[in-house]
Amino acid sequence: MSKNQYVDSFLKGIKNKEKNNLNSPNNEESILSAINLAYGDAKRTMTGIGDFDVSIKNTAFKNLANKFLEYFKNAAPDSEESALGEKYFDDFHEKLCKIWCDAFSNSSTIGTYGKAQKIVNMTFKYLYCCENVDENYFKYCHMPLDSFTLEWYKRITEKDDKSNKVNLPYDMKWSKLDKDLYIKITNKIREKLKQNLKLNDKNGNGISLPEEPLLAEFIIWPNIQLQMAVEDFYFAYNDIRNANEKRTFKEMTLDVKLKEIKKVLP
Repeated sequence: MSKNQYVDSFLKGIKNKEKNNLNSPNNEESILSAINLAYGDAKRTMTGIGDFDVSIKNTAFKNLANKFLEYFKNAAPDSEESALGEKYFDDFHEKLCKIWCDAFSNSSTIGTYGKAQKIVNMTFKYLYCCENVDENYFKYCHMPLDSFTLEWYKRITEKDDKSNKVNLPYDMKWSKLDKDLYIKITNKIREKLKQNLKLNDKNGNGISLPEEPLLAEFIIWPNIQLQMAVEDFYFAYNDIRNANEKRTFKEMTLDVKLKEIKKVLP
Protein backbone atom coordinates (compact mmCIF):
# COMPACT_ATOMS: atom_id res chain seq x y z
CA MET A 1 0.00 0.00 0.00
CA SER A 2 1.33 3.42 -0.83
CA LYS A 3 -0.23 6.83 -0.83
CA ASN A 4 -0.98 8.52 -4.13
CA GLN A 5 -2.70 11.49 -5.74
CA TYR A 6 -6.13 10.05 -4.95
CA VAL A 7 -5.42 10.13 -1.24
CA ASP A 8 -4.06 13.66 -1.56
CA SER A 9 -7.14 14.72 -3.51
CA PHE A 10 -9.43 13.29 -0.85
CA LEU A 11 -7.55 15.09 1.92
CA LYS A 12 -7.64 18.41 0.05
CA GLY A 13 -11.37 18.03 -0.44
CA ILE A 14 -12.09 17.86 3.30
CA LYS A 15 -13.53 21.24 4.31
CA ASN A 16 -14.08 20.48 7.98
CA LYS A 17 -11.45 22.05 10.25
CA GLU A 18 -11.18 18.73 12.11
CA LYS A 19 -8.80 17.59 9.36
CA ASN A 20 -6.14 19.86 10.86
CA ASN A 21 -5.96 17.44 13.79
CA LEU A 22 -5.18 14.40 11.64
CA ASN A 23 -1.59 14.07 12.78
CA SER A 24 -1.08 10.49 13.92
CA PRO A 25 -3.24 7.36 14.39
CA ASN A 26 -1.49 6.90 17.74
CA ASN A 27 -2.88 10.21 18.99
CA GLU A 28 -6.27 10.32 20.76
CA GLU A 29 -7.03 13.81 19.45
CA SER A 30 -6.43 12.66 15.88
CA ILE A 31 -8.62 9.61 16.40
CA LEU A 32 -11.49 11.65 17.86
CA SER A 33 -11.24 14.09 14.94
CA ALA A 34 -11.34 11.18 12.49
CA ILE A 35 -14.42 9.77 14.26
CA ASN A 36 -16.13 13.16 14.12
CA LEU A 37 -15.37 13.45 10.42
CA ALA A 38 -16.66 9.92 9.85
CA TYR A 39 -19.84 10.67 11.77
CA GLY A 40 -20.32 13.75 9.61
CA ASP A 41 -20.33 11.48 6.55
CA ALA A 42 -23.04 9.29 8.06
CA LYS A 43 -24.98 12.03 9.82
CA ARG A 44 -27.69 12.49 7.19
CA THR A 45 -28.88 8.94 7.92
CA MET A 46 -29.03 9.57 11.67
CA THR A 47 -32.57 10.94 11.78
CA GLY A 48 -33.82 10.46 15.31
CA ILE A 49 -30.48 10.51 17.07
CA GLY A 50 -31.49 13.83 18.60
CA ASP A 51 -34.05 11.93 20.66
CA PHE A 52 -31.21 10.27 22.59
CA ASP A 53 -29.28 11.90 25.39
CA VAL A 54 -26.16 13.45 23.84
CA SER A 55 -24.07 11.58 26.41
CA ILE A 56 -24.88 8.29 24.65
CA LYS A 57 -23.26 9.46 21.42
CA ASN A 58 -20.35 11.06 23.25
CA THR A 59 -19.72 7.87 25.22
CA ALA A 60 -19.83 5.84 22.01
CA PHE A 61 -17.29 8.19 20.45
CA LYS A 62 -15.05 7.93 23.52
CA ASN A 63 -15.26 4.12 23.56
CA LEU A 64 -14.52 3.98 19.85
CA ALA A 65 -11.52 6.27 20.32
CA ASN A 66 -10.17 4.07 23.11
CA LYS A 67 -10.55 0.96 20.97
CA PHE A 68 -8.90 2.61 17.95
CA LEU A 69 -6.06 3.77 20.19
CA GLU A 70 -5.67 0.21 21.46
CA TYR A 71 -5.57 -1.01 17.85
CA PHE A 72 -2.75 1.33 16.87
CA LYS A 73 -0.80 0.83 20.10
CA ASN A 74 -0.68 -2.94 19.66
CA ALA A 75 1.05 -4.90 16.91
CA ALA A 76 -0.51 -4.60 13.47
CA PRO A 77 -2.83 -7.46 12.44
CA ASP A 78 -1.20 -10.28 10.55
CA SER A 79 -4.30 -11.54 8.75
CA GLU A 80 -7.66 -10.35 7.51
CA GLU A 81 -9.62 -13.48 8.37
CA SER A 82 -11.79 -13.66 11.42
CA ALA A 83 -10.43 -15.84 14.21
CA LEU A 84 -9.91 -15.75 17.94
CA GLY A 85 -7.21 -13.24 18.75
CA GLU A 86 -6.48 -9.55 18.44
CA LYS A 87 -4.02 -9.95 15.56
CA TYR A 88 -6.79 -10.74 13.09
CA PHE A 89 -8.25 -7.57 11.61
CA ASP A 90 -11.84 -8.71 11.11
CA ASP A 91 -12.18 -9.57 14.79
CA PHE A 92 -11.08 -6.12 15.80
CA HIS A 93 -13.30 -4.49 13.18
CA GLU A 94 -16.32 -6.35 14.52
CA LYS A 95 -15.57 -5.14 18.05
CA LEU A 96 -15.38 -1.56 16.81
CA CYS A 97 -18.76 -1.85 15.06
CA LYS A 98 -20.25 -3.48 18.14
CA ILE A 99 -19.46 -0.38 20.20
CA TRP A 100 -21.76 1.72 18.02
CA CYS A 101 -24.45 -0.96 17.70
CA ASP A 102 -24.51 -1.56 21.47
CA ALA A 103 -24.75 2.15 22.24
CA PHE A 104 -27.98 2.36 20.22
CA SER A 105 -29.18 -1.21 20.64
CA ASN A 106 -32.73 -0.06 21.42
CA SER A 107 -32.98 1.75 18.07
CA SER A 108 -33.68 -0.18 14.88
CA THR A 109 -32.58 2.78 12.76
CA ILE A 110 -29.57 4.34 14.54
CA GLY A 111 -27.76 1.25 15.81
CA THR A 112 -27.57 -0.63 12.51
CA TYR A 113 -24.43 -2.42 11.36
CA GLY A 114 -24.58 -0.35 8.18
CA LYS A 115 -24.16 2.88 10.12
CA ALA A 116 -21.52 1.34 12.37
CA GLN A 117 -19.37 0.17 9.45
CA LYS A 118 -19.60 3.59 7.83
CA ILE A 119 -18.27 5.32 10.93
CA VAL A 120 -15.59 2.71 11.59
CA ASN A 121 -14.39 2.42 7.99
CA MET A 122 -14.38 6.16 7.36
CA THR A 123 -12.44 6.67 10.59
CA PHE A 124 -9.76 4.34 9.22
CA LYS A 125 -9.86 6.25 5.93
CA TYR A 126 -9.31 9.60 7.64
CA LEU A 127 -6.56 8.19 9.84
CA TYR A 128 -4.82 6.85 6.75
CA CYS A 129 -4.48 10.48 5.66
CA CYS A 130 -2.23 11.22 8.66
CA GLU A 131 1.45 11.73 8.00
CA ASN A 132 3.95 8.93 8.57
CA VAL A 133 1.40 6.16 9.06
CA ASP A 134 2.45 2.55 9.35
CA GLU A 135 0.91 0.92 6.27
CA ASN A 136 0.62 -2.45 8.02
CA TYR A 137 -2.24 -1.19 10.17
CA PHE A 138 -4.34 -0.42 7.08
CA LYS A 139 -3.51 -3.44 4.94
CA TYR A 140 -6.66 -5.37 5.81
CA CYS A 141 -9.06 -2.45 6.28
CA HIS A 142 -12.50 -2.76 4.74
CA MET A 143 -13.96 -0.59 2.01
CA PRO A 144 -16.48 1.94 3.41
CA LEU A 145 -19.88 1.02 1.99
CA ASP A 146 -22.23 3.76 0.86
CA SER A 147 -24.52 4.38 -2.12
CA PHE A 148 -21.58 4.88 -4.51
CA THR A 149 -19.38 1.95 -3.47
CA LEU A 150 -22.43 -0.34 -3.35
CA GLU A 151 -23.28 0.71 -6.91
CA TRP A 152 -19.72 -0.09 -7.96
CA TYR A 153 -20.05 -3.42 -6.17
CA LYS A 154 -23.26 -4.25 -8.05
CA ARG A 155 -21.61 -3.50 -11.38
CA ILE A 156 -18.53 -5.63 -10.83
CA THR A 157 -20.60 -8.58 -9.65
CA GLU A 158 -23.42 -8.42 -12.21
CA LYS A 159 -21.88 -11.12 -14.41
CA ASP A 160 -20.87 -13.47 -11.59
CA ASP A 161 -22.16 -17.02 -11.61
CA LYS A 162 -25.29 -17.30 -9.50
CA SER A 163 -23.59 -19.85 -7.28
CA ASN A 164 -20.84 -17.35 -6.49
CA LYS A 165 -22.89 -14.19 -6.27
CA VAL A 166 -23.88 -12.10 -3.27
CA ASN A 167 -27.07 -10.40 -4.34
CA LEU A 168 -28.27 -7.17 -2.82
CA PRO A 169 -31.96 -6.47 -2.31
CA TYR A 170 -33.13 -4.05 -5.00
CA ASP A 171 -33.81 -1.22 -2.59
CA MET A 172 -30.96 -1.97 -0.18
CA LYS A 173 -29.56 1.08 1.60
CA TRP A 174 -26.05 1.00 3.05
CA SER A 175 -27.35 2.42 6.31
CA LYS A 176 -29.62 -0.61 6.76
CA LEU A 177 -27.07 -3.33 6.09
CA ASP A 178 -27.02 -6.11 8.65
CA LYS A 179 -23.85 -7.80 9.83
CA ASP A 180 -24.15 -10.97 7.75
CA LEU A 181 -24.74 -9.19 4.44
CA TYR A 182 -22.01 -6.67 5.20
CA ILE A 183 -19.47 -9.44 5.80
CA LYS A 184 -20.48 -11.22 2.58
CA ILE A 185 -20.07 -8.03 0.55
CA THR A 186 -16.74 -7.23 2.21
CA ASN A 187 -15.36 -10.69 1.45
CA LYS A 188 -16.63 -10.50 -2.13
CA ILE A 189 -14.88 -7.16 -2.61
CA ARG A 190 -11.64 -8.65 -1.33
CA GLU A 191 -12.03 -11.55 -3.75
CA LYS A 192 -12.72 -9.24 -6.69
CA LEU A 193 -9.80 -6.90 -5.97
CA LYS A 194 -7.43 -9.86 -6.14
CA GLN A 195 -8.42 -10.31 -9.79
CA ASN A 196 -6.42 -7.30 -11.04
CA LEU A 197 -9.45 -5.06 -11.57
CA LYS A 198 -9.04 -1.90 -13.63
CA LEU A 199 -11.10 1.16 -14.45
CA ASN A 200 -10.71 4.09 -16.81
CA ASP A 201 -10.48 7.66 -15.60
CA LYS A 202 -12.13 10.59 -17.39
CA ASN A 203 -9.18 10.87 -19.79
CA GLY A 204 -9.27 7.22 -20.77
CA ASN A 205 -6.24 6.25 -18.72
CA GLY A 206 -6.48 2.72 -17.36
CA ILE A 207 -6.00 2.50 -13.61
CA SER A 208 -5.16 -0.75 -11.86
CA LEU A 209 -6.98 -1.00 -8.56
CA PRO A 210 -4.95 -1.99 -5.48
CA GLU A 211 -5.83 -5.25 -3.75
CA GLU A 212 -6.32 -3.41 -0.47
CA PRO A 213 -10.00 -2.40 -0.26
CA LEU A 214 -9.42 0.84 1.64
CA LEU A 215 -6.85 2.17 -0.83
CA ALA A 216 -8.95 1.02 -3.77
CA GLU A 217 -11.89 3.02 -2.39
CA PHE A 218 -9.92 6.26 -2.70
CA ILE A 219 -9.91 5.64 -6.47
CA ILE A 220 -13.31 4.00 -6.90
CA TRP A 221 -15.47 6.48 -4.99
CA PRO A 222 -14.82 9.66 -7.04
CA ASN A 223 -14.87 7.63 -10.26
CA ILE A 224 -18.27 5.99 -9.70
CA GLN A 225 -19.68 9.23 -8.32
CA LEU A 226 -18.75 11.01 -11.56
CA GLN A 227 -20.02 8.11 -13.66
CA MET A 228 -23.43 8.18 -11.99
CA ALA A 229 -23.68 11.96 -12.39
CA VAL A 230 -22.82 11.68 -16.10
CA GLU A 231 -25.35 8.88 -16.56
CA ASP A 232 -28.14 10.80 -14.82
CA PHE A 233 -27.47 13.84 -16.99
CA TYR A 234 -27.32 11.81 -20.22
CA PHE A 235 -30.54 9.92 -19.50
CA ALA A 236 -32.43 13.08 -18.52
CA TYR A 237 -31.09 15.16 -21.42
CA ASN A 238 -31.99 12.50 -23.98
CA ASP A 239 -35.16 11.39 -22.17
CA ILE A 240 -33.87 7.81 -22.10
CA ARG A 241 -36.17 5.48 -20.18
CA ASN A 242 -35.52 2.16 -21.85
CA ALA A 243 -33.67 -0.21 -19.49
CA ASN A 244 -31.56 -1.76 -22.26
CA GLU A 245 -30.42 1.64 -23.52
CA LYS A 246 -29.50 2.65 -20.01
CA ARG A 247 -27.60 -0.59 -19.47
CA THR A 248 -25.64 -0.13 -22.69
CA PHE A 249 -24.59 3.37 -21.70
CA LYS A 250 -23.66 2.31 -18.16
CA GLU A 251 -21.36 -0.38 -19.52
CA MET A 252 -19.25 2.22 -21.34
CA THR A 253 -16.11 3.49 -19.69
CA LEU A 254 -16.17 6.93 -18.12
CA ASP A 255 -14.16 8.59 -20.88
CA VAL A 256 -16.46 7.20 -23.57
CA LYS A 257 -19.54 8.40 -21.67
CA LEU A 258 -18.11 11.90 -21.54
CA LYS A 259 -17.47 11.81 -25.31
CA GLU A 260 -21.08 10.73 -25.89
CA ILE A 261 -22.29 13.69 -23.88
CA LYS A 262 -20.19 16.08 -25.97
CA LYS A 263 -21.87 14.71 -29.09
CA VAL A 264 -25.37 15.65 -27.93
CA LEU A 265 -24.62 19.00 -26.35
CA PRO A 266 -25.35 22.05 -28.55
